[in-house]
Amino acid sequence: QVVDSYTNNTTNVIDHCVPVIEADKVRFVFTNKELAIKEIEVFAEYKITEKYKVSEFSYKGVKLPYRLFIPETLKQHNKIPLVLFLHGSGQRGSDNRQILGVTKAEGAMVWAYPENQKKYPCVVLVPQIDKHQLWRDKDVMDALIKLVEYLQKTYPNIDKDRIYGTGLSIGAEGLANIAIAKPDFFASLLLVAGGPNNPVGGGPAVEETVIPNVAKFANIPMWEMQAFDDNIRSIKLTTSMINAYRDLGFSPKFTVYLPGETGKVATSAHSSWLLAYKDERIFHWLFNQNKNNRLIPLPQAVKHIPQLSGKELLELAEPGKNYVEFDKVFK
Repeated sequence: QVVDSYTNNTTNVIDHCVPVIEADKVRFVFTNKELAIKEIEVFAEYKITEKYKVSEFSYKGVKLPYRLFIPETLKQHNKIPLVLFLHGSGQRGSDNRQILGVTKAEGAMVWAYPENQKKYPCVVLVPQIDKHQLWRDKDVMDALIKLVEYLQKTYPNIDKDRIYGTGLSIGAEGLANIAIAKPDFFASLLLVAGGPNNPVGGGPAVEETVIPNVAKFANIPMWEMQAFDDNIRSIKLTTSMINAYRDLGFSPKFTVYLPGETGKVATSAHSSWLLAYKDERIFHWLFNQNKNNRLIPLPQAVKHIPQLSGKELLELAEPGKNYVEFDKVFK
């Protein structure tokens, strides 16, 4: 059965191939005529998806299918962090499966890779919302918070001071809105390709609730990662959110990928998660955050990040790097 296919793979590298369904092997077919080998069968090194438990949670009429990764070493830890990953609009549904797919589930799966679990053991929660829902819907946010609280009771060694939120696109947007509603919930936020409210699928304009309310969660350590040429969620809007932090004396981490870099690994410049979740720096940063260590603002505002052209951004890039750290460049 065909699970997925890759075409125009310009990187010529697939680091991990994880079966979405009950497959124990994956077949790659090479169409490049210059290759002597036309077909190779590769056995998946890990069947990681099988380690994600399948379940569903209901609260006040909202049903949340979810997958839960529990490390085998759970009982060895008095306290262990929980990583909450919120998917994008394309993974909405009720199948409880495509959220672990091979094309857009980097943020769901990377934490469970054995090499990462050795250094950064954690529980991983990957819920799913239906096609008509958004993570920023109040009833969805309420249900999600109750789900995490339920898991904390079920697994008492989940560290309440180390709940790490990460998500892409509408998932990043949802995390920001949850942080507004419940500022003491997260220890840190890793937002990818989003944050401020944005119309979904060409829909009508929506009320912006994140930027006007940044003050409610600005002391939570946050790292934003996005492509400069994101064609779905404007980097200008994200920059406005970061500048709202700066007005308050905070300077969150802000990684901006150079124009064309996301297009080397995906068909859409929006897909910066393909780069973000492969960045090894996120692990050290994320797992060193604790809710008891909130950020303290500077006594004065931090200067705004300007709206740059693509040419101006390229001039700021260091040799060999496909991104610019705006928080370091604009101090």
